[in-house]
Amino acid sequence: MSIRKHRLLIAAAVFIMAAPAAHAQFAVIDVAAVTQLLTEVQNLEQALNVAREHLAEAQAQLRSMTGDRGMEQLLAGTNRNYLPQSSRPSRKMRCSRRSRSARSLRARSSS
Repeated sequence: MSIRKHRLLIAAAVFIMAAPAAHAQFAVIDVAAVTQLLTEVQNLEQALNVAREHLAEAQAQLRSMTGDRGMEQLLAGTNRNYLPQSSRPSRKMRCSRRSRSARSLRARSSS
């Protein structure tokens, strides 16, 4: 920048700082802007109510799909542990295996 531009900027800054501040004597109310604001608030209020209704509907649908329908009582009183108590097969299981293998051997030998 040239020196002349610097001087102009400094002079403009000095004049802006030296200007007296403006003071309003009374408040100005724009009636049209206030009525526009009131209608916007009413529209937003209606939109909020509609959104709340939609949320209530969505929550009701979710409850109907995942809610309590008594399905947990279908298997009440049944043993849900299908695994044996130990890793070794029980005696009953070993005996049934032996009898099955003996039956299959007999069936093979007779045919």
